[in-house]
Amino acid sequence: MKTKDAIKKILNDNYGNFVSGEEIASKLYVSRAAVWKAIKALTDEGLQIEAVTNKGYRLKSDLLLTDCDRIMKKCEGYFPPFSVIHKPVVDSTNDEALRILKSSDLRKKGENTLVIADEQTKGRGRRGRSFYSPEGCGLYMTLLFHPRIDINSLTTLTALAAVSVFSALSEIKCENELKPAIKWVNDIYVEDKKVAGILSEAIVNMEDPTETAVLIGFGINLFSPKNGYPKSLKNIAGAVFDRANPLSKVTLKDDLIVGILKNLAKFMDPANSDEAIGIYRDNSMLIGKYVKINSFDNVDRDKYGYVTGITDDYKLQIKYETGETDILSSGEISAVRY
Repeated sequence: MKTKDAIKKILNDNYGNFVSGEEIASKLYVSRAAVWKAIKALTDEGLQIEAVTNKGYRLKSDLLLTDCDRIMKKCEGYFPPFSVIHKPVVDSTNDEALRILKSSDLRKKGENTLVIADEQTKGRGRRGRSFYSPEGCGLYMTLLFHPRIDINSLTTLTALAAVSVFSALSEIKCENELKPAIKWVNDIYVEDKKVAGILSEAIVNMEDPTETAVLIGFGINLFSPKNGYPKSLKNIAGAVFDRANPLSKVTLKDDLIVGILKNLAKFMDPANSDEAIGIYRDNSMLIGKYVKINSFDNVDRDKYGYVTGITDDYKLQIKYETGETDILSSGEISAVRY
């Protein structure tokens, strides 16, 4: 293990407390100068470290840390092997994963990669929308993997990702009663505000559609920004936890990542399909609601009707005011007062 990685682990293990340079040097059998050089390298990479004379070093108190080795180890036996790449800042984790795919030919090798960032400067959502991703507030990651599925199964895969996020959040133990809900197709809401979105993209082999590289991007607002959301988002976006929540923030992000991946592996198994669709239906925030439907075409741009259910392949069942029924595989739905 490199000196800087060993120091990062020491600071992580002593989260919230100062560790002197002398103590670090003694533990690692290196000089104080080597400690200072490694600390500088870590801060240059974007890790926020407080340095106080006569006290030593400690990680910034509101930091959400990422321990790549811990994530991989906890997923062993639950999810196909993958490597983890952690970066302090990227434009978009989906874009970073796509660059990795193109540069290293992972598509042919079939290797799985998880890209995690502390901040996104150009986080992406569906239909070209942006996803606000400030530092220290959320979980931003993209899973690049190679399921042998047909391109037509991607909608189902996206819905399973939503079930996986919902389940991982529901498993978190906290004093605040957490009541997440799923908004078709793949958004997670808490108290009628969006706290998580999922963006799935595929790179398809046209000669063999089963040889598909899939990018599933996850954006989860764990905490609200200290200065609040931008004006355009303050009535729309929410966060899963209060900053005063007693949870140990140092491992929160890693625990959620592990939970999401374990659940995704579980629900991708056809043997658990009934459980997955049951969770999706039971926690839908739209079934039984009067909604506005935007299908993004040029005809009947806005329709209204009731959501009567969700099919086994995660399509939305609609009954219009005329009595006609429909099954939607795409579009945008919003609940409205009636």
